[in-house]
Order: sequence, then C-alpha cells, then structure tokens
Amino acid sequence: MSPPPKQARQHRRKAKATDRTHNVNSFRVEGSWNDRPDKPAATKTPDKRKAYRIARQWAADGA
Repeated sequence: MSPPPKQARQHRRKAKATDRTHNVNSFRVEGSWNDRPDKPAATKTPDKRKAYRIARQWAADGA
C-alpha cells in the first residue's frame, strides 16, 4: 500500500527567515485618569528615558 499523497511529499514548508518582531525600537506609554476615563492618553517614542519621564509625570498627575 502506498502512503497518502500528503505523506509522500518531499518538500516541507519552511518558516520565513526574516524577523517578524514588531516594535523593537519604540517605547509606548499609556495612561488614563479617573476624572476622564473615556479619554486615555498614549504616546510612543524611541527614547527610553523620555518614556519613563512621561510615565512618572503622568503617575504624579494621578494617571
């Protein structure tokens, strides 16, 4: 008995060699406030220190 056609195939699909990782050089900061829950704020920056500074500032503001 011969194998089914799918098992008889010699070629197997290989995963792409490219890196498909998204957002590797950017930091995203999101914040929401209780007095305006329908208007959250978000910012994206490639600078890590700027992102942490914004996060600390928003946390101090009550985000």
